[in-house]
Amino acid sequence: MAASSHRYYFDSLANNVRKSNGIRILPGVEANIIQEDGTLDLPEKTIEKLSFVVISFHTFSWKDNDIKSNTRALINCINKYSNIKAIAHFNKPYFDLDMEEIIPYLIKKNIALELNSRALEIDRKKIGGIVKQLFPIWKVQE
Repeated sequence: MAASSHRYYFDSLANNVRKSNGIRILPGVEANIIQEDGTLDLPEKTIEKLSFVVISFHTFSWKDNDIKSNTRALINCINKYSNIKAIAHFNKPYFDLDMEEIIPYLIKKNIALELNSRALEIDRKKIGGIVKQLFPIWKVQE
């Protein structure tokens, strides 16, 4: 992605930085899903070295806007990499996802969802429904 860190930065971070001033450093990245097979915008060898990966779709790196291809790409990505820990701003209105299909993968693999507060106003009801699916005892204000 233009104006972001080169893959060498992440390779170096993963290989060299483990502790600083007594604080344990976990190297990670927010990476873009770029293909329906789940491929991210960093080489697999780099991704594998990182402690955590947050995955996302962005308009500059993902052109499909079909619920089926978006959902397949996300599930394929989740299954392709073992160190995915979260999905970033999944609630942005740009990319529809079949959350009923995705939620079992998130639960099975302990993957968190980032709730992007800026986009929450746009789709409060959609988020409320997803939260209710994930946490049936949680009261969501509608």
